[in-house]
Amino acid sequence: MNQRTAIVAAVLLLTPGLASAQDETFEWVPYAGAFVPTGELARTTVTPDAGIPITLDIEQETAFMFGSRIVAWWSPTWGWEGNFGYALSNASVTADGGVDACAEVEELNCSSSVWMASSKILARWAPSDTGNWYLFGGLGLAVVGHVGEIWTNGDATTDLGGVVGAGAVFDLSRRFAIRLDVEDYIYSFKPKLEDDPGLGTADLQSRTQNDLAFSLGLVIRIHGS
Repeated sequence: MNQRTAIVAAVLLLTPGLASAQDETFEWVPYAGAFVPTGELARTTVTPDAGIPITLDIEQETAFMFGSRIVAWWSPTWGWEGNFGYALSNASVTADGGVDACAEVEELNCSSSVWMASSKILARWAPSDTGNWYLFGGLGLAVVGHVGEIWTNGDATTDLGGVVGAGAVFDLSRRFAIRLDVEDYIYSFKPKLEDDPGLGTADLQSRTQNDLAFSLGLVIRIHGS
């Protein structure tokens, strides 16, 4: 079993059996929003032909993201959610003295998108007597992958971590609603680079990531028996 298969299997373990649920509600939630990394992605030191070591700081940039959720509520309070999101981002590589390496190094292509898959247990609470809106929170496992030209010669760019989220749902009708989410993806990122034209060969120093995802979605409901 390879690393990616093991990671996906770990996420699926959090998926509950729903076949015996009664009076369940299933939801499909396409969404769009913003992907906001909060810290440094990685750091490495390279030695160019001149022989002077240079420290490079790599950060993921804030970007537009989109995705889709499937949600199953098996009681008025508890449910499960599977989610996949994709952020159309780039990396920022800064050398000593604040030099933008992406602009200065011809061999360095800094395209770097991010994808996220997660499985969460959800709990909801309706503070309104009218019942036309509710708050919810969720906790679960996540897989986060970094893809793009900057990682072409990289390894270990897919990581298993956790996700915590909260939000609110506002009903438009029995079938449709508006959903607001904020999520925090928490994982450790430590890729390896082999003979990269711009960054050389390096084990990048591990960094714990807190990637925030803010999204607005349309809830489409399918009511069970």
